[in-house]
This record gives sequence, structure tokens and C-alpha cells, in this order.
Amino acid sequence: MAVAKIRNFPIKLWEHKKKTIFAGVVLYWAGNWVKKSQRNASIRTYYAKEALSFGDQIVSAETRPRRVTVLGNASANERHVWDEFTTNALPLFHLAGLEVNVIKTESSDQLEKLAVVLDGEEADAIYVVGGDGTIQRVLTAIFKEKDYAPLPIGFAPGGYDNLALRAIVPIVFNNDSDVRRWCESAMSLIEDTRRELRVTQTIVMNKEKEGEEAKTTVEYGVSPIYGGWFGHIEERRKKLWYWAGLKRRFAYLWEMVKRSPRPTTLSLSYEEYCEGCSRCRPAVIEKKPEWRWYHLLIGMPKKKNERVEKDYSKIINENCGKKGETKVDAVEFNINTEQMEHSTRLSFQSSSHLGRLGVMAEGWSRCSQGIVGQSSNPIYDTQLSGGAISFQVDSIPQFLSRIYVAGDSVKVSEGDTVDIRTTRKTLHAFLPQSVRLNLDQL
Repeated sequence: MAVAKIRNFPIKLWEHKKKTIFAGVVLYWAGNWVKKSQRNASIRTYYAKEALSFGDQIVSAETRPRRVTVLGNASANERHVWDEFTTNALPLFHLAGLEVNVIKTESSDQLEKLAVVLDGEEADAIYVVGGDGTIQRVLTAIFKEKDYAPLPIGFAPGGYDNLALRAIVPIVFNNDSDVRRWCESAMSLIEDTRRELRVTQTIVMNKEKEGEEAKTTVEYGVSPIYGGWFGHIEERRKKLWYWAGLKRRFAYLWEMVKRSPRPTTLSLSYEEYCEGCSRCRPAVIEKKPEWRWYHLLIGMPKKKNERVEKDYSKIINENCGKKGETKVDAVEFNINTEQMEHSTRLSFQSSSHLGRLGVMAEGWSRCSQGIVGQSSNPIYDTQLSGGAISFQVDSIPQFLSRIYVAGDSVKVSEGDTVDIRTTRKTLHAFLPQSVRLNLDQL
């Protein structure tokens, strides 16, 4: 009887093809989910031991633990980000012996107001939980009021793409197949691994149109600005959740079947990039302590330990501030922020000679490489760098009437102007330098 059932089993599977295929897909998905869950649990255990080595350190009774205020955007990444934070980063903070104050905000207005008022009286560090848009809103709120961030800031990789973090530390944040990026982000704050970043200013000027008033939007951040068909398709893929792992590839295929990628025409102007010279940087003047009569009794005051920038007074750059103009037809364009040693550089790239098949092939290539945003292939026919880049939209397909700033879409149409400039506004960010755990070690 049992032998007969075994013999008939392949026949039963063949007779119920749809059920067999469905069961096979479910078993394959469940197996992958169990495997990934076990691997992530092992990764968390490894980083928990790393964090515990800080929490086990003996300190005096008078020593106060470092205070970390967590600002969380509960709505980021369709509300998945908060679960990721409480599972992967928050336990490490507690194990390391930090004093953690968690503030879960429900609106961007509340988040921005808190970011502005926090200083050394309330915390020693801020940890922002959200995506590119959350980072942009926090930095915009701070730098509209100040020239520097009063507290060092850590950033959780909680967005859909995390373009800002990918651009700054690609070796850590390009990998989104496991939770190491989350753990490394938390460990950089625990280990006090800081890096100075300079923010850029983006001004979008929407000219007055019929039925609409003129509008100017000012934002500060470290995220790339981009536009064109690739940005549109990457946004569309978020709605194709039912295609699971194939949603990006299907989005490129389906959009190119429906529409031809007509380019956006931009009138571009830029200032040559200068790392620093006597023309654009002030001379370094050493301030001596002022003498007062009571210094005869108490002695001269000590010099304050202020950060002294490089002296550019003897550096000559004839191209500093030199301006250029060009016009581009762009199927895709990107403006990336490159953090240099003592300055920030903007780089502009655009591609124009991509038809339906070209866009689809390039999109699938990015899917295979796990790349979002800037391509690693030689598809860009216009490339330039500068300290300031601005463009006017001469023509744009009505279907693409927007650009993306920190992953959020900003409406633009013909005649509108976008101006991106580097600034000297700075923040100290907690950023990992590498991924310390190789999966082969597990």
C-alpha cells in the first residue's frame, strides 16, 4: 500500500500542477526566510558581544553614562524602520551601557522641532532613525538656524534605498541582504567613530504659473539629487510588492513597454570646483588671549583648543570661481556630493543616448549589481564637477515633472530653477569605516 502511494505521488503532482507550483514557491520562500532569520540572529549575537565589552568596563561612581537621544520617524519606510531599530540597534546601545532616551515622532514637524532644540544640556549625541528624507529634514531644521550641528549625529540605515549613507560609506551600506549595516551604524556611535561632513544647500525655485503661486524651497543635506527615468522607475517599483524579488526588473520592463524615454532638457551653469585658495578661503588668524589687569593675580588665560583650518593664504587658483554653461538632454541625471578632506565637491552626470532597450538593460544591470542611483557602467556622456551647480528646466516630459531630493520627489516643470551649492556648515557624524564581520566567521 505504501509502495503504491509512493509510485503514484509523481502522478498526483502532475495532475495538480497549479497546487504543486504554489506549494513549491511557498516552501522555497519559507526555507529562505528561515535561513536568513538564523543568519541574522547569529550576526546580532556577534555584535551584542562587541557592545557588551563596552558595557562591562569599570568606571567610577561619579562617571555619568553617555546620553543618546534617539529621534525616530515612525512612518519611515512604511513603518518597518522602527521594528528594525528596536531589534538591531537599540539592544546594542543598552548592552554598551549608554543612557538612551527614545523619542518616537509621528510627524516631520515634531521631528524638526526636536532636532533644533537638542543640545549638550539634554544629550551627548543624537541617533536619527529613518531614511534619506528623515536625514534631510533633520539637517535642514538644524542648518536653517545654525552654522554647525551642536551635537554629533548618528544615522540609522532605515530608508528604502539609503542613498546618502551609500554615497558616504558604500562599503558598509551598499549591502542590504542582512543586518550588519544596522549593527555597524549602532557600533559607530558606541565606539565614538566620527567623521566631519559638510552639508550642501539645495534651492528649488518654482516660477509662478497659472493657478499656482511662485514657491521657493530650501533644504540642507548630504544626499544626492537626481531626476529622469531611472528615478521614476525606482519609485514605481515600491508599489509592485507582489512581484517580490522580481519587482525591480519587472518595473524596468513594464515602464519601457508602456513609454519611450524622452529626455529632459536642462540649461546648466556651474562654478569650477576649488579645494581652497586665497580667493575663496579667509586667512587663518591666530587670536591671542586679551590681557586684563586681574591676570597679574591669576595669570594669563590658556588658549582655547579650537580647530584650526588649513592656511590657504599662499595658495593661488586662477580657476577659482570661474563659471561655465552648457545644455544637456538627459534621460537620467545625478548631482552627487563628494566629501573631500577640507571641502565638498559636487559632481554632475547625465546620459542622453538610451532608448527603451538601453534603459531596461541598464536597469537590469543595476539590479544584478545591487546598485541604486549612480551607475557603474560608462553610460554618462556629460560629466563635470563644481562648487556650485544650477540648472533651469527647459523641457520635461509631463509624466516626469519632478526631481528627487533625498529620495523625496519635488515638483518641477518648465522654467523652474534648481540651485545646489556647497557650504561650510558642518556636522560630526557617527559613521562606520568598514564591516568587521565576515559571514564566513559565523
